[in-house]
Amino acid sequence: MSWTRGTDRPAALRALSRPHRRLQRGYSTRGAGVTPDSETNSRDNHTPPTAENAPTVETHAAGAGPRQTQAQSSLNSPPPIDAEALWNRLKDWGVLASSSLGRRADRFSNQATTTFSHLGQHFNRVTGYEEIEALKRQVVAQEARIKATRRAAREAKTAYDDAVLQRSISQRQVNDLLQRKSSWTDTDVSNFTSLVRSDHSFEQEEARTKAHVAETEDAVDREFSELMRTILARYHEEQVWSDKVRSASTYGSLAVLGVNLVVFIMAIIVVEPWKRKKLAQTFEKKVEEMSAETKALMNASAARLEGPADRA
Repeated sequence: MSWTRGTDRPAALRALSRPHRRLQRGYSTRGAGVTPDSETNSRDNHTPPTAENAPTVETHAAGAGPRQTQAQSSLNSPPPIDAEALWNRLKDWGVLASSSLGRRADRFSNQATTTFSHLGQHFNRVTGYEEIEALKRQVVAQEARIKATRRAAREAKTAYDDAVLQRSISQRQVNDLLQRKSSWTDTDVSNFTSLVRSDHSFEQEEARTKAHVAETEDAVDREFSELMRTILARYHEEQVWSDKVRSASTYGSLAVLGVNLVVFIMAIIVVEPWKRKKLAQTFEKKVEEMSAETKALMNASAARLEGPADRA
């Protein structure tokens, strides 16, 4: 086929561009929400776009764009957050954290108490303070025994005073009957017999309580002597322990003083010469570097001065 420059070439160009315009109209109608059936009908009943129907197509395309943007923004927007549920969850987390922290603190305090008690026991065993603790317990037990003995002695003294009072009353009654012996009756005779018998029993009770009082007083003296002996033993052991600790602390202080003296001597003999040597080496190095730099500067200056002289 041959084309001419007059009328055939523009007609051919219009025929080639017609499918391209149809494809553009199909895309614009799909963007405006046109169904495939309507697209088919539009192709069947195609009319070329004019100035009247062109704004309608553009309006549909412009209206479809904001609706698609709104739908996409609604899909991409995050769901609403429930503040009350979030606050309740935070409170639950806080309660759990505080309870777990409290349990850990209690466990740590118990472990620390047990560890320190074991350390104290080991220290007492090493230093010999366990004997002093045993003597302390003996002193406490002896004090309890002497309190019980003194209470028994007071009760025995009260019983003895009661027995003496009863016997004195009985003797007074016997003396009253003896004073009127010439006028006794049968009742007085029977009373005298019973009074003599009771006076004899009161006398025996008085002797028994007196002996018990003496025994309790002796027991109090013995317990007091034992208490004093235990206290003296405790005092002696505490003095020995304090002397031992004092001597250990003295030896420890002497050991620390010796270590400090050795460190001081080593610093004077070894460290200070090394530091002086290091400082001297650093100073010599710096002097050499400065001399090299000075020599280089002088050579450069001499070279700059010799250049103009040679040219002259």
